[in-house]
Amino acid sequence: MSLLSTSLPEACAFIAIGVLVTVAGIKHYHTAIRSKEMLFYKVKLAFTFCGLYGGGLFVLTAMRQPFLTVLFGALLLGFSAKLLVKRPDSRYIRKDVKRAVIARDLGDEEKYDSEDYHFDHIVPYSKGGDNSVKNLRLVSKKRNLRRGNRNPRLRDFYE
Repeated sequence: MSLLSTSLPEACAFIAIGVLVTVAGIKHYHTAIRSKEMLFYKVKLAFTFCGLYGGGLFVLTAMRQPFLTVLFGALLLGFSAKLLVKRPDSRYIRKDVKRAVIARDLGDEEKYDSEDYHFDHIVPYSKGGDNSVKNLRLVSKKRNLRRGNRNPRLRDFYE
């Protein structure tokens, strides 16, 4: 079995799997627009996945493997991209970013006190959010601790 001699249903299955995996990779849209680093990471991950998946399809079909072996082998190879592409992992919030968030959220009328306020990630850091001005906000300590690392609701992006 080669790529050129696959039947139409098999070719459609390969394409459908590729499309489904690509759509699943786009689920963190708001995270990507809130981080240049995360956007670069996700694009790099997607390209690596597609290259490994396509390469797996080519090699396994050239080896005349059965359809399911080709399909699952290529998917397994594609998902190994997660092991190859390193995620940015610095939790440090720069001083200029902190100052910008304080100025935006408190303005001139209130003074920042670390006992009363926390820097909150709209998209939690543990779920792919970054330390940019766009993704951080100043909230009360109680509100931040109550929220935990839950995914944001739509209104969180516009508060």
